[in-house]
Amino acid sequence: MSQQFIHEITCPQCSHKQDTILWNSINVTVDPILEEKFFNQEINYFNCEKCKYSAFINMDLLYHNMEKSFMVQYLHDARKEYLDQFYSIQKRAEESFSSVINVPNMHKGYNRRITDDMSRFMETIRTFNEGLNDIIMHIFKDRVKSNFLDFTGTDPNLYQLYFIEKTNENIKISVSDEQSKEALYEVPISYYIAVGDAINNQFNVDLEFNHWFFVNDYNVVSFFNGL
Repeated sequence: MSQQFIHEITCPQCSHKQDTILWNSINVTVDPILEEKFFNQEINYFNCEKCKYSAFINMDLLYHNMEKSFMVQYLHDARKEYLDQFYSIQKRAEESFSSVINVPNMHKGYNRRITDDMSRFMETIRTFNEGLNDIIMHIFKDRVKSNFLDFTGTDPNLYQLYFIEKTNENIKISVSDEQSKEALYEVPISYYIAVGDAINNQFNVDLEFNHWFFVNDYNVVSFFNGL
């Protein structure tokens, strides 16, 4: 179920006041039009009717795709106390709902992620929409990033990598440096598959991560380095 509310916002540029629809959650299975609006930057954006000023409203947003069995939660604040509050609310809600419908493990097979990075939020959604595994994707990007030192002679940690899309033969990745210079790279999808096979062969772990998992490259890579 998608949840919205109306909030009056004052334009920071011209001081014009207007009501704006804001979203706490969007369910793109129940409301497919919201998926198009989301990727067109029409969800939680303020567009001034008077001076045409536009800005993103930084607030929590849940993206839910029931058909593909995943939820991704964007948090505008990921400090420990805020995260703890989020986990507590989710646990109570799930326990309550599970008891009502008498399904003890209702989210089995569901991928659930949390992030405080909007670019990572959109990347995770794109990854699941393409039918890919986001955990493998993070390890895959780490392997690609490690090759930068060999090819460019620069520190791989200076780069941010984001999955963009999958074609029949390649994985498209956006690469940006600390000066925000961005370039698109294509890596054979066979390399992504090889990374997944290597993880499955080396580690005895469930790569679905069905619990709420705070996702970024560091968390995923650190998890596997600790095994």
